[in-house]
Amino acid sequence: ADAVFSRLGDAVKIWTTIEDPLTLASLGYGAGVHAPGRRSVKEKMLAAHNMLIAHARVAKLYKEKYKRQRGQISIDLKAGDAEALAWFARPLVYGDYPDRMRAELGDVLPSFSEDEKAALTQSMDFFALNVGSKLKPFQLREALKSVQARYGDKEIFVTDDGVLDQGQAMNACLNDQARIEHIDGSLDALREAKEKGVNVAGYFYRAMFDDVDWVEGVSARRGLVYIDHKDDLR
Repeated sequence: ADAVFSRLGDAVKIWTTIEDPLTLASLGYGAGVHAPGRRSVKEKMLAAHNMLIAHARVAKLYKEKYKRQRGQISIDLKAGDAEALAWFARPLVYGDYPDRMRAELGDVLPSFSEDEKAALTQSMDFFALNVGSKLKPFQLREALKSVQARYGDKEIFVTDDGVLDQGQAMNACLNDQARIEHIDGSLDALREAKEKGVNVAGYFYRAMFDDVDWVEGVSARRGLVYIDHKDDLR
């Protein structure tokens, strides 16, 4: 992180440290379907805990060493289930996990030191809400309203929105009507939420170009620009 800030920080003013730690912890250490293929409730909770601490350390580094760059920093949290979101959002806003999680998990759920709690609550300049490719416009609007109601009036950036093309032929992917309608709907939802008083600050599409991505064992495309993986990456 230090190397990236030192090289790009004069140009980049909006940062997120980790993309979707919920999925990384749950699928990599809980369900075992992503790397490293572990299946353990304890390891899932510890992985999530360590990602939160790592984020807070990077945010502290940025705010202290690179204050002159005048940027903002946050962590990319997945929208959807409110209780799953609280697993990460509550420590970042209020300094600790939800009481319900502590009651259900007991000692399986790690604890933060007082210094770590303080660092966490100073580590999120804005709320980065990762909406993936599954939220309908009305769901996005309600998610934005819910975040503001639960976590205060921080600016909210919608991240990682997009349409998932999976297994389709090139001509089907290049027929962009579904993508156009999805982006229109998402931007309408942001406008409607903003009109209702939600502090919406920005919107990021998933990716400019198709990357190398897999969903449930099938090649997935989420970029605005099609990349032909079979023809010299044109």
